[in-house]
Amino acid sequence: MNRNLHQQSAGYQSLALIGLCFLGLLVALILCMVLVPQISGMSLTNFASTKNYDATGYMPALISSQIIYQVFGFVIPSLIFGYYAHQQSKNYLGLNNTANIFHLILPALALLASLGFVALLASWNLKIPMPQSWKDTEAVAATITKKILDIKTIPQLLFTIFYIALLPAIAEELLFRAGIQQCIAAYMPKEKYWLAIGRGESDNTDTQEGLF
Repeated sequence: MNRNLHQQSAGYQSLALIGLCFLGLLVALILCMVLVPQISGMSLTNFASTKNYDATGYMPALISSQIIYQVFGFVIPSLIFGYYAHQQSKNYLGLNNTANIFHLILPALALLASLGFVALLASWNLKIPMPQSWKDTEAVAATITKKILDIKTIPQLLFTIFYIALLPAIAEELLFRAGIQQCIAAYMPKEKYWLAIGRGESDNTDTQEGLF
């Protein structure tokens, strides 16, 4: 396959990205069927049906399946799409962008400033009437989260940060900002490129020429 996907229409690019993600999820499902029982000792059928979250092998099955789906369903399709979508694939995917200290400090300050509002939203959320089935689902999610955060060693802490925070964040940015957002931007005239929440004028000309 030639690396000329950027010469195709925006609709064709969107279909290509959707097809890659679908194929990636299919590969992830097959790998989960093969690898998860080997890693956890629990079949996918038992993993999906069990309500005993303390069962031997449940957490390894949960963690390994999440990692497989993130990598093969999001990260790899996005990298393949970026490779064929533009000759300067690193620029297209935003992997050449460098962050200065301001880029690191500002999000941290914004996060700290929003903690009070987040707590307020949480208190409002508790007052919203919900069906019992929703409450049961939320209780299950809380139980699983508590088990995931039952961290006893430094290596376990680092691994938990990787698969809960870093890997999903990278996968989401690659798929949505570098993949879907670029496809949306291709529909926009240059003067309205900001409507796709694009990267703006700071990107080099070659990258923008590849989009339009």
